[in-house]
Amino acid sequence: MSRGPIALSASPSAAWKAIARDPVQLPEFAEAGRYLGYRPHYALRGGAAALVQIRDPLPALGLFGRAYVYPSGEDAAFLGDVIDALARRGIPFVRIGNTMWGVRERGHLVLPGRRVTVIPRHTPVLDITGDERLLFARMEGARRKIRKAEREGVEVTEVRSLADVEAYHRLSVETADRIRTRSRFTELPLGFFLDIWRRMVPPGHARFFLARHRGQLIAGGLFLVHGDTMVYYHGASTRDRSHTLRQAPAACFWASIREAKALGLTRFDFGGCTPTDNVTDPRHGVWEFKKKWGARLVAFYNAEVLLAPRVVALQDRIVGPVWQGLHPLLWRFRRCPAGTRW
Repeated sequence: MSRGPIALSASPSAAWKAIARDPVQLPEFAEAGRYLGYRPHYALRGGAAALVQIRDPLPALGLFGRAYVYPSGEDAAFLGDVIDALARRGIPFVRIGNTMWGVRERGHLVLPGRRVTVIPRHTPVLDITGDERLLFARMEGARRKIRKAEREGVEVTEVRSLADVEAYHRLSVETADRIRTRSRFTELPLGFFLDIWRRMVPPGHARFFLARHRGQLIAGGLFLVHGDTMVYYHGASTRDRSHTLRQAPAACFWASIREAKALGLTRFDFGGCTPTDNVTDPRHGVWEFKKKWGARLVAFYNAEVLLAPRVVALQDRIVGPVWQGLHPLLWRFRRCPAGTRW
């Protein structure tokens, strides 16, 4: 049962990090989201908490607003009150979770009186508590990729400088352009990666790994850390045919798994996937790669809540396609000098 209105605070409580379940809820990550146009808000009641990211460039019009809710310790009453708070702000569309994080119990998404679409999701989670040799032996195909990368002379290091972050961003732009040819995809700007590097890497909440061959960057990945888990968040790789068979992404994952073990973590989360045998599905390649590591497939749930269905239909038909074509140009022409914010 609901226990009254939820307040959306612009700043987290002192106990927020202890309550947050996933790294996406960390205030440092939320602040980096400002480079994507999000304003972070924090909802808290008892043991339930949610980071609420709101993007609404023209709130007076009530046409462009969207909110993304990342909950932990959730229950249906708490989530219902968060949705009510967003409805009072005139937000037409709310998504609970995304392809990497969400609600663990489907029943917590029963929101009476709301138009809700529940979306089952999956992520492979690897238990990394065992001996490294046994972990390697249990991999279902990934070890061949790792050995191939070693034979090819692929070297993996962590990001150590601004130049490394800029190099990773350039490779991510190449990757984003490739993905957008077959599906919708949001490119991440340089400022986002710089903020992650400055805010989250020093306290140990994030790690960047870069794979090079004879000095040339050919793959990389951003991994987030919170609690007992390291999770894959973002990756980039070249499609230069002279490098694609070197298995550099596998080398990055293996380096990150070994680092997670060295940190004393117990779980490695591969960051969401869509299990499918349909080779024409653009998500098939990701599933084929991630299923080879011997991880256990864990289910969770997202929800899309339509608070103003007609406005959302307008967003989907017009605003969404325009944004897909426009946002990379906006972010690439903006400058983010070292040591400054936009």
